[in-house]
Amino acid sequence: MNPTLVRTLRRRCPQRRSSGNNTINLDQNRFSSLTVDNSYYKQLLLNKGILQFDQVLASDRRTKNAVKLIAKSTNEDFNINFAQAILKMQAVDVITDPKKGQIRRSCRAVN
Repeated sequence: MNPTLVRTLRRRCPQRRSSGNNTINLDQNRFSSLTVDNSYYKQLLLNKGILQFDQVLASDRRTKNAVKLIAKSTNEDFNINFAQAILKMQAVDVITDPKKGQIRRSCRAVN
């Protein structure tokens, strides 16, 4: 992880209780952290992933090329691809009736 980010996180997320705001955005770009864009992927390439899972996306051989492509994409291309991905996810039939299939108690494991 980026050493400067580590110092920032240690200040914002103290080990003891904090009464202040210790919210950390997954996208460390303060200018676009509330915008859906490719900045998050650019931050991953700078070793600024907040969660280990996120940072692994940029280092795993199976996903790092996709992260690089998304980070280099134009805003227009990103928006088109993001919209297509959302439409694909919308087409996934979520099971809500246990008679029609397994509803997992934990997404990580089969019941």
